[in-house]
Amino acid sequence: MKQKQHRLIKKHTLWILISLLCVTGLIVFLSINTQQHKTKYISQPLSLPDVDTDQTTPETETSTEENTGWKTIITRKGDTLGRIFKREGLSQQTLLAILHANPYAKSMINIKPNQQIQVFVRDDILEKMIFNYSPTQLLIVHLENNHYVTTVKSRTMDTHEEYATATVRGSLYGTAARMNIPSKLIRQMVDIFNWEIDFSKEVRTGDQFSILYQAQYIDDKLVNTGDIIAVTYTSRGQQHQAVRYTSSNGDHDYYTPNGNSLKKAFSRYPVQYTHISSTFSLSRRHPILNYYRPHKGVDLAAPIGTPIRATGNGVVVHIGRQNAYGNMIKIQHSKMYSSLYGHLLRFQKGLSRGAHVKRGQIIGYVGQSGLATGPHCHYEFHVNQQPKNPTTIALPHADPISAKHRAAFQGKASNLLASLKLYESGYMIASHRNNKSRTG
Repeated sequence: MKQKQHRLIKKHTLWILISLLCVTGLIVFLSINTQQHKTKYISQPLSLPDVDTDQTTPETETSTEENTGWKTIITRKGDTLGRIFKREGLSQQTLLAILHANPYAKSMINIKPNQQIQVFVRDDILEKMIFNYSPTQLLIVHLENNHYVTTVKSRTMDTHEEYATATVRGSLYGTAARMNIPSKLIRQMVDIFNWEIDFSKEVRTGDQFSILYQAQYIDDKLVNTGDIIAVTYTSRGQQHQAVRYTSSNGDHDYYTPNGNSLKKAFSRYPVQYTHISSTFSLSRRHPILNYYRPHKGVDLAAPIGTPIRATGNGVVVHIGRQNAYGNMIKIQHSKMYSSLYGHLLRFQKGLSRGAHVKRGQIIGYVGQSGLATGPHCHYEFHVNQQPKNPTTIALPHADPISAKHRAAFQGKASNLLASLKLYESGYMIASHRNNKSRTG
């Protein structure tokens, strides 16, 4: 009996040892196999294989390019890279090797419907993958010396000049929508003529506009509606014209045909306010001190933390605590003009005395510091060191194009506006490759 028990113990011990050896071998095998698919990343340009990398229409979800090994996949709603790999019979181990420490992993995870992914599989191994993750960029993964290498390639865009014109029927945006004119162009036009036309009140049925603008294409497919180059808006017989000009330092803005700026040098207000809680006055009873004294600016009520922006280009001459103003910033715009912003919650990080700021730049945030009964921005506008009513003062125009460059600009403006005239009269027909038109 004891001998039988001894034989059983030896038999069980042997099986345990064999099992341990098998498990150990499997772990080593998996470890080696995993190490064969490490990922590295390079930024050098990669030569693409001779394969169509354009976006395809989502009429079919998958298509196989015979005799090449390439397969094109059009992503579906709710797709993830994991689901796609599983559907295509690709291992999750390969997926993890590609995603591991991948700087582009987020782009690969955030998949949208109708995106194109091309895969090249040989002997059940993914050798190459091309992912059109944006209209202008390709994400490329390929196997190189048992490592997955990831690169990004930018696609070349062609910029065309295009034309749109319409007669307003009803609302401006409604007219544009009916004519398939991008709303982005209308927003640009409204901004360009913001100081010339009050589009909230002055738009009339029968008004006409014509726009020459840039559009970017990749392989004849529109990927972006760009900036307006030239535009005219005619209302009740009065024509407004604007032409885009890019300065030597790369800044661009819009000017009249003779080179004068269409914009004022200053914004009217520094903050998006809910209401004016206290107006400009030379004699106002102070709500806290309870006696009369001048109120040299306007109080623009807004929620705490609302961004405050510089109303013009200039230099910060004061930033810090200033008595009743609380946290206050003063900007000197020129020898003649300055502005003041009071009761701030805090200042924009990195801003200091002597800093140069641009119009529209965030300089601080609405608060209730100093003598204030509620959150607001106290805003003052000074001319020759004298406070003026910010709501009514006639703001100066921004600088015109310099005399040095004005003649060249006027020549260019004349040619662009002549092109608009030809489009309007129908003498210039837009071609698919060079120009496109939307008229009505």
